[in-house]
Amino acid sequence: MIRSLPGSFGLNHTLAIIALVFGGLALWPWVVAPTAPNSTAPSSFPAANSQITPAVPPRSNFAAIADRPLFSPTRRPTHTDAPAVVGTPFETRYRLIGLVTTETARRAWLAEGARHFDVGEGDTVDGWKVVRVERDRLLLSSSNGQATLTLRRTADPEKPAK
Repeated sequence: MIRSLPGSFGLNHTLAIIALVFGGLALWPWVVAPTAPNSTAPSSFPAANSQITPAVPPRSNFAAIADRPLFSPTRRPTHTDAPAVVGTPFETRYRLIGLVTTETARRAWLAEGARHFDVGEGDTVDGWKVVRVERDRLLLSSSNGQATLTLRRTADPEKPAK
């Protein structure tokens, strides 16, 4: 058995001091109040209540999503090669293929045959105004009425319809 000499630190004393130091460091953020920044000094940081949100990236950054749809079993896009007729209803002419939302912007990706393009709230498509981009649908209005495009799962072309 090793005995510590009087007046010298033993292993237990050293470990106890280390534990107290680490405990103090762990409690430090809750014990010490944060200091307020000097309000007279100019700051290069934005105000605390303003939030910086990134802008929606260009559609070309997401081309792989349209080229290889996630919910298509073949991972190949379903193209309609026939040109759309101008007088057809909006819901049958266009297909909603994706939605991108941030805190400041909402965009929807539409497909008309092989052509893909994006629209945002307030944009117009063939006389239809985009009223709102929601989590799973696109709401439009025109003098002809209202239209809703819903984001839906791509049907499996390998399986027969039930």
